Amino acid sequence: MSDATPSTDSDKPPSEGEKDWTEAIDKFATKVVDLGLEMPTVLFLEAHRPVTFFINQFLIFLAPIVAPIFGGKTEEMAAFFEEKENIEKLITRIEEKAEEKKLEKRLLKRRIKDRR
Repeated sequence: MSDATPSTDSDKPPSEGEKDWTEAIDKFATKVVDLGLEMPTVLFLEAHRPVTFFINQFLIFLAPIVAPIFGGKTEEMAAFFEEKENIEKLITRIEEKAEEKKLEKRLLKRRIKDRR
């Protein structure tokens, strides 16, 4: 019998043609939480989750027009919205980062209180 744990979809490396969005998701989530915008961002993403396919198609359509503004990142943004799982991963990561920030604040308050 093997001691190996069963693999999940998140354990699999990205297949050919797929991009691993983990770093980008983490970076974006950190920025959102640092700015204190986790609640509006999560609400926006939750509200627009059903239309991610249309967002993807809209970004592809607008790519030639907005590419100079975003520096050619529109294709990457469109690729991100191809998979609904990416939105779920982003929401989850934002919530995790927000919880981490809350815990850090509580610990800091507790340390300050203990010093008095």
